Amino acid sequence: MTPDIALQLGDQLRQLRLQQNLSQEEAAHLAGYSRERWSQLERGKCSHVGLLSEAARAIGAHLVCYVEMQRF
Repeated sequence: MTPDIALQLGDQLRQLRLQQNLSQEEAAHLAGYSRERWSQLERGKCSHVGLLSEAARAIGAHLVCYVEMQRF
């Protein structure tokens, strides 16, 4: 995954979290991650598709929806 895609997906993850009125710590807890890992995902610093997908699922979304919408 390119850095640009990771950054865009991370931004989508942040927007989803905010729509759910969750803090990074709350969202990280739901996903079983540390707050630091969640922050890395939102900032595009971690581009592992599996982690991004699990994070999105933990807050009620699916990564594939955003990939298709962006037409990467």
